[in-house]
Amino acid sequence: MEKYVINGGRKAYGSVNTDRAKNSLLPIIAATVAVGDKCFIEDFPHYTDTETLLEIVAEMGGKYEKYNGGVSVDTANLKTGVFPEELFGKIRASVFMLGAVVARTGYAETTLPGGCNIGERPIDAHVSALGQMGVKTEISGNKLFCRCKRLKGADITFPFISVGATENLMIAAAVAEGDTVLRNAAREPEVSDLARFLNSCGAKISGAGTDEIVIKGVKKLHGTAYLPIPDRITAGTFLILTVLLGGET
Repeated sequence: MEKYVINGGRKAYGSVNTDRAKNSLLPIIAATVAVGDKCFIEDFPHYTDTETLLEIVAEMGGKYEKYNGGVSVDTANLKTGVFPEELFGKIRASVFMLGAVVARTGYAETTLPGGCNIGERPIDAHVSALGQMGVKTEISGNKLFCRCKRLKGADITFPFISVGATENLMIAAAVAEGDTVLRNAAREPEVSDLARFLNSCGAKISGAGTDEIVIKGVKKLHGTAYLPIPDRITAGTFLILTVLLGGET
């Protein structure tokens, strides 16, 4: 689309259906790697980021299939812990895969996600917290190498609130040996949504939505069918539009 033509001065009336939240979909797709079974994500909107993350899963040996407005993701036969460099570097959300892949394969080799450098954006919070669960990390140039025979539960206090780090560690801890406590955790609705998804797969997570999340690790998760929450940013945009223009939506 080359341009938008907006005829203003009118009140807003009507109803809209908001898409499912992209910020829920991305960690849920990553979590399917830890699940290692076939999952059905219902009412799936096709954003560029979600499509890229699905392609990353497929490049690593998983499978996805679109059906009737939804997507099935099957990671039972994940083949490698080496991330496809070109795809992984496209989106920052690819870091959500790190804990899940290490949990499944014991090894992850990646470029830094979205072209960011350690220290410039808080991916170091992910790496540090995974280290407390037994993951040994080595950085060489723009490459990140992670190794761990078996993730161990840990008592982790984040140095600052990070949605991404909270979600990444929650995924990893779901299949770790022992219990994990995440303190100073993010409390966004998307964090709670990820917890509900993982719990529907057999995880044991409590406290999501508060600043302290407790995860009791299980040996294995199972597939599920799940409907993510609607996008609150989209909904809020229409609410603001109505406030500004008057009317009713």
